[in-house]
Amino acid sequence: MLKALDEFLDILTIYMTNLTNSLTIVPFKYSIQYRLVDDTKIPDYIERNVIQGWLLGKSRDEIAIECSISTGSVSNIIKKFVDNLGQYDAETIRELLYK
Repeated sequence: MLKALDEFLDILTIYMTNLTNSLTIVPFKYSIQYRLVDDTKIPDYIERNVIQGWLLGKSRDEIAIECSISTGSVSNIIKKFVDNLGQYDAETIRELLYK
């Protein structure tokens, strides 16, 4: 039992080290506060699942839970999609698919 726990902790340590190395500290503009920025990109298949969920009329919270990403990421993906397609066209497509 202890050996399995030690192996798990070793794997967790490696994972956390890799995660920490992928984060960058960036200063807020006009502030002395700092925030961590994750430089990893959300995979394309998750972005497609977000768009598909949004087109099917799912809420931002539902999509975030299903895709295991933050609600902010969902909003950003949808905004990028709408900006590329055009607000009117994106909303029209969503209404047609949702009904």
